[in-house]
Amino acid sequence: MAGSSRAAVRTAVRRLASDNIMPAGLSPLERISTKVGRPASDLRTERVVDWLATKELRKPDDIATCAGELTQNPQLEVLDMSGNQFGKEAAGSCADILNGCPSLRGLRLDVNNLRDGIAPIAEAVAAHKGLEWLSIRANAIKGATCESIADAIAHSVSLKWLDISSNAFGPVGGAAIADGLARAGTSSKLEYLNFGAASIRPSGAQKFAEALADDGVPLKSLILRENFVGTEGALHFASMLKCNTALRELTLCDNNIDKEGAAAIAEAMEANSTLQYLNIRLNDFNVQKPILGMLREAKERSDANRASPLELKLL
Repeated sequence: MAGSSRAAVRTAVRRLASDNIMPAGLSPLERISTKVGRPASDLRTERVVDWLATKELRKPDDIATCAGELTQNPQLEVLDMSGNQFGKEAAGSCADILNGCPSLRGLRLDVNNLRDGIAPIAEAVAAHKGLEWLSIRANAIKGATCESIADAIAHSVSLKWLDISSNAFGPVGGAAIADGLARAGTSSKLEYLNFGAASIRPSGAQKFAEALADDGVPLKSLILRENFVGTEGALHFASMLKCNTALRELTLCDNNIDKEGAAAIAEAMEANSTLQYLNIRLNDFNVQKPILGMLREAKERSDANRASPLELKLL
């Protein structure tokens, strides 16, 4: 019975927090403790802090309070503050966490409406010596703001994994990020890049394909779903695949690619013996059986020159 009572109290406290209804007179730390359902002092000691996600920490003061505690944590490795919608006003506190936590290896800030507030965060990422992965999905990041992300890619000595998907930054943003990769060249540590649903369109695809045509860029996995690159974009990526030997995984599903683009991709498959996974589902050619047959035959011919068969996703 006592356990059930305590559980009921915790549930009631969380409901109050989610409604932003706080008892009067709480200190900033007490406010955080009430919202997250555990002592705020844990922010100073835990290696993995994934319990700040979706906790209605919408006020910049909440994030500033968390930052003050987290920067006192000498062993923090993973931090997830996703889904709080705190906006760009709290971006400076996020940057403070990066600057004050040299042990941090992974940071997730998805769905926080950061907008151009990503700039100070990206600057801190560029300067950090140990951050290996960063997720900033769905933050309303626009094209011009991607210059700061590009600088982070160009200058980071540790970043291996980056998810900036579901930010409709368009061709301008795509070109900026491509430039960041090109500037980093062989010194880049980035292996995984996801910018699905970013609307880079054919012109952004061209810039990206040109950057990856330089075999010095070591990117291994690229996800470009739902970017409206069309057949023109597919032609650019097919040309890139003929000379790139670093890329292992490429996703181009749902990009309005027609049979001309499919034919170019088929030709590229035969020329490239290092790609291991290719996803071209949900494109305009996928309903045409002769085109699908052509792609399967190209894969079979390609497999003859590979150490292991190419994994091809068509349907």
